[in-house]
Amino acid sequence: MKEEKNIHFVDCGGNVGQSTKWVLSHYDVAKVDIFEPLEYNFKILQKSMLDQRINIHCKAVWVTDGVIDFYPQDFGKRVSSSLIKGKYNTSSIPVRVQTVDLAKWIILNTSKNHYNILKLDIEGAEYDLLPKLFKNNIDQYIDEWFIEFHGTKTPNYNKSVEEDFYNRGLKIKEWSFCE
Repeated sequence: MKEEKNIHFVDCGGNVGQSTKWVLSHYDVAKVDIFEPLEYNFKILQKSMLDQRINIHCKAVWVTDGVIDFYPQDFGKRVSSSLIKGKYNTSSIPVRVQTVDLAKWIILNTSKNHYNILKLDIEGAEYDLLPKLFKNNIDQYIDEWFIEFHGTKTPNYNKSVEEDFYNRGLKIKEWSFCE
């Protein structure tokens, strides 16, 4: 295992920066990339994350680059917005958002020589994304995984994806404990 130096934190589902703030207070981070597709939250991040180590992307992480329907939670803290139609607590009226192929992005933008932390709190999209990440051997790039599975709150729930994830012997933190 690499020493925890040259830490690159990739925050997928950045919301308004709670997770990035937590990581910055608990790790010696060199670089942060935040992915947040909801424009309302993206604008808050732009105003509150004024740190030269932080790059903010107004995109959803997904299995392809492109544009896709996104179902916002249009009340409260907007923490349940999702790419997955029918996910609990989301609007039935989508907005269009840009997506980034996360597997390709990680290969092009991280270094196996650095300590990479990947946080996935992507409101159900993890069930589609994780198989693609593992097919592309992204676990070779990631040293620590922060994840929140959304289970039956999302219509694409797939228990076998969760089981495969936990059976890989990865360094994992349940993300919800950090919030």
